[in-house]
Amino acid sequence: MQPYNKRLGCLPHNAAVAAALPQIRIGAAPLLPRGVPPLDWTPTPGDNETEPTCVPTAYINATRASMRYLGGGDIQVSDAEVLAQYARAIGRPAATPAELAATDGCDPLAFMAMIQTDGWWTIGLQAPLVPTYGAITTLFRDSMARVIGEVGAVMLAITLYEQDMETQARGAPWTGLPSGMPVGGHMTAACSYSGVQDQDILKLATWGTWQPASWEWITSRIQLGVPVITRDLLPPAASDRYAALAAEIARP
Repeated sequence: MQPYNKRLGCLPHNAAVAAALPQIRIGAAPLLPRGVPPLDWTPTPGDNETEPTCVPTAYINATRASMRYLGGGDIQVSDAEVLAQYARAIGRPAATPAELAATDGCDPLAFMAMIQTDGWWTIGLQAPLVPTYGAITTLFRDSMARVIGEVGAVMLAITLYEQDMETQARGAPWTGLPSGMPVGGHMTAACSYSGVQDQDILKLATWGTWQPASWEWITSRIQLGVPVITRDLLPPAASDRYAALAAEIARP
């Protein structure tokens, strides 16, 4: 377990699997094509302070952000539901919270493949959440800005360093280049941005709150971006941008 007051939980992804996914490489959208998404809601914590559940937590927060941004409402998902999906992902569905706390996390692409195949059943919905997703492995900044502008969020796999953990504990924004030893992989959902220059700020849904981070900070730590849409939760004609991006990440 990491010697910090927050858990991580994003294990290295399979690069060959990422390369085989539909790629979002085009930063074609204007600077803020629909304005900054309103972040007047509290991210789902997912029990990620004590459990290595950042991957399923990031998926739920990205899904909630897209729903709110595109007019689909919102869903409430309990920490227990997030933990149950994590347990499924690592092949230990009967494990106790204490046993799961002693594990290290999961591969984000293996997790996404699991819920795309089996779905995520959640309280209050008559059908499971079934995502469509792709990958961002190059041109990170333009591609991430485009996805946030079109559907409200993008999942990010990043490497955190010692200074990042100390900065977050102080309640300060994440800025600057890596410093100290790497602590491990973390997954979060980026849900807004103020611009696309190095010191412009994104808001990351992580550990139940909004963590500010600069583009310079993100692009020096990112390992993978995952654009995701959970179609059944969105209005059929939410926007032309949504339809175009959905078609792009659904390509075989």
